[in-house]
Amino acid sequence: MGDHDISRVERLARQICKSLQAGRVVEEVQLHRSIADANRRLQRRREQADPESIRKAVALALSKGWLVEQDGRFSITPAGVEVSKRSRVGRHKVRLTL
Repeated sequence: MGDHDISRVERLARQICKSLQAGRVVEEVQLHRSIADANRRLQRRREQADPESIRKAVALALSKGWLVEQDGRFSITPAGVEVSKRSRVGRHKVRLTL
């Protein structure tokens, strides 16, 4: 699958999966903060994720079974780990730090 075949929201969902470690649980606020930090590191404004895109990306990852949410905390599923291993999420290789 080429880079152009993935929507911006799906790319962000995959980026979220790549940032999470198996067995680690993070608060939603940490997830949003790490995406905001990655946005600041991006030099091109058009590549930055807006809050609505972040919500859509989290919802997409949940619907695809890549993430699981419990009491406002997120963790990666085995399917999410597989996606993170085989995904190239962006052209600029900015990683989220959680």
